[in-house]
Amino acid sequence: MAVDAPVVGTAAALVTSLSDDKGFFTQWADVADDRDVEVVYSNLENDLDAIDAFEPDLIIGSISGGDSVAAEYE
Repeated sequence: MAVDAPVVGTAAALVTSLSDDKGFFTQWADVADDRDVEVVYSNLENDLDAIDAFEPDLIIGSISGGDSVAAEYE
């Protein structure tokens, strides 16, 4: 979102005091709502089928931290 890329979907974190009711972190939740960003999968539980259903042109994932997708990378 910081580079103004056309983000249409993202993973969502657990709902906590640091996130909104969808699991979007509060520092960008309003921007995500303004841009109609959808939750692809919740609770940072990687779901490759859900990602594939969006038919993305580009997928960006993390290889470290709680949202790491390193185990799924080929």
